[in-house]
Amino acid sequence: MGTLTTQVEAASLAFLFTCAVVCRLAFRQRAGVRAITDLGALAASAAAVALFVRLVQTDPLALTFLGLLVLVAVFGRPLLLAHVKMKHRRS
Repeated sequence: MGTLTTQVEAASLAFLFTCAVVCRLAFRQRAGVRAITDLGALAASAAAVALFVRLVQTDPLALTFLGLLVLVAVFGRPLLLAHVKMKHRRS
C-alpha cells in the first residue's frame, strides 16, 4: 500500500466504480443519450474489473485497505450522522 502507483490504482478503482454507478443511474433515469450512458457504465465496469484483478495480483493489501474504507463509509457515516443529530437536538 506504500507505493504511489498502488495508491493511484486504488483511487482509480474507486473512481471507476463511482463512474459506473453514475452512468448506470443516468441510463435508468433516461438522462442524456442512453447509448452513451450505457457505454460509459459498461466501459467503467470493465476497467474496474480489470484493475481489481491487477490489484489482487500485485497488492491485495491495497484492496483490503480500500474495502475497510468502504465499510467505514457505509456503516460509520450513518452512525456518525445519528450521533450528530442527537447532539444537535440537545442544544
